[in-house]
Amino acid sequence: MANKGKTPINAGRPVYFSYARNNDAKPEWKHISDCVDIIIKKFQQENIEYRLDVRDLITGDRISGFEKEIGHKSETVVIVFSDRYFRSMHCMNELIQIQKSLKTNPNKRLLLIKCGDFNLADMHYIRDLEKFWTAKKNEYDEIKFHRIREFSSTEKAAEASGYYLDKIRELYSFFSAYNYFDASKGNWDNFVNDLIKYYNNTPKPETKSARVAEVKKTVAKPKKKSRGWLWIVAALLLVFVFFGYGYYRAHRFPFTITSCSVITQDGKENLKIEYFSPQTRPFELYIKVFDPNGNLIISADSPVGYSLKKYVAFEQGYGEAAIDGVDKILSGKSAGDYRFELYFHDRQIDSYTFPLSGAIGE
Repeated sequence: MANKGKTPINAGRPVYFSYARNNDAKPEWKHISDCVDIIIKKFQQENIEYRLDVRDLITGDRISGFEKEIGHKSETVVIVFSDRYFRSMHCMNELIQIQKSLKTNPNKRLLLIKCGDFNLADMHYIRDLEKFWTAKKNEYDEIKFHRIREFSSTEKAAEASGYYLDKIRELYSFFSAYNYFDASKGNWDNFVNDLIKYYNNTPKPETKSARVAEVKKTVAKPKKKSRGWLWIVAALLLVFVFFGYGYYRAHRFPFTITSCSVITQDGKENLKIEYFSPQTRPFELYIKVFDPNGNLIISADSPVGYSLKKYVAFEQGYGEAAIDGVDKILSGKSAGDYRFELYFHDRQIDSYTFPLSGAIGE
């Protein structure tokens, strides 16, 4: 609000107030917002536009909306911080919104006014605030547990912020980073004059939405282009998916081994596998054989990193196949438990352990 009939010196750039109102609950709370009344009178005299929740909110308006507005739409905010400010959900939520907005708008102008006798550097005071919000948390946990009533938007915000318990110990570092104004000692004329100089010498910051709007005005609207290429891309994508899935099935999951055993066939030890294959075709299998001590067994014919490599002809459906060459790998080996690992395209299919008795191939 500013003088009627005159254009405010900060038209469209109101000063927002974040403060706790007077309260008789404690003697030191009776006059905590009197300084706001002093500033408002001077703003009206100097024709400075401002926004105040008690004046600008009408019945039915959500206070939480005003709290978000302070945080994200404001260019200049006057924070009158007091003991009651730090014990108010509305005020603490406003502070959270302001701190969040500083991440995207670090040039936001904050004018801090200390009102009251308290010390944020005093751990006894900080612990007292923590006790206060811990009690609040317990109170609202009971309300929620017993479903006494639904939380308001501000109460939900407090719950989402952990009832500000993590923020309490950050108060000193935040407020001490600013050259704040002491309500009991400061000169209000100087305070207002500094603000007038700011608005006279600082152009309105360009917001992201304003930049987008300006781009829309200056850039000619392009002609609509044919979207035939989209159909081409879609068709190519379908082809890629179709053949890619086929390749995936063929090279990653072409068959299933249902059982494996060592058998003697024609006087030689072979590896017998039972399988299910959706197609008829040969597959290249690699086999690792480990002795009872866990050592990989290899021969002169073994491929690098494996004991055996064999092409196995798979028939469509359920079937079985014999893999020869096991007797050469196990020739002369002592009795014990031998582990066989089957691989396809460097991917292990399964692992089997067989107890073998006596030397094989002798």
